[in-house]
Amino acid sequence: MNIYFHTVKNNLELKKLNLDLIEKKVDKNFLDIIKNKKIVTFYFRQKGEKSNIESYYRSGSAPNEYYETFEYLKNKNYIICVTGDNLFDKNYLKINKKYIYDFISAKTNFHIFNIYVSNICNYFISEPGGAQYFGLHITNHIMINQFPFGHYLPKTHILYKNIIEKNTNKYLDHGLLKKLYKYNYNLNKNHKLLNNTSKEILNHLKRVI
Repeated sequence: MNIYFHTVKNNLELKKLNLDLIEKKVDKNFLDIIKNKKIVTFYFRQKGEKSNIESYYRSGSAPNEYYETFEYLKNKNYIICVTGDNLFDKNYLKINKKYIYDFISAKTNFHIFNIYVSNICNYFISEPGGAQYFGLHITNHIMINQFPFGHYLPKTHILYKNIIEKNTNKYLDHGLLKKLYKYNYNLNKNHKLLNNTSKEILNHLKRVI
């Protein structure tokens, strides 16, 4: 899968992946469930330690920050597929098993599931990691929790993280942040990086979905 990420990243004219061979390895019951359904696929990133800021600062929000967005999509009759790093506990996924699927509930190999649902979805919502490049194949690609500023992919709706002043809790203007932190991970000592909140994520999606 890493080879595929590299290929997509470096060739914006790459044709859409032929999914015939991959689909044969997807559980048939799952294929029946999603047939003719609207699908939103999420790619979540939860990696890195504070000692490695280039990785740590690209991790996403806490699980509860996505619940409101999931309810919104559920009410619009979307099937939600979650890929990437494990973020949600088994009980939450079990309670919402009729409309949220991961590779376990889809009874499909982790890599096969990630590639397949990231290419057949109506909307692809990604955090800043390798799998975000699947979005190059999707007409409706939404990026959330993006950092550093300046990073983007073509034809993408981007929501950057926020930064506040520690001593005042004042939110800094994104125009200023795009100058201070364009491809720059090194935060000022008085600045604190904030992941996107539930309201920010939901409002961002509502502009598109």
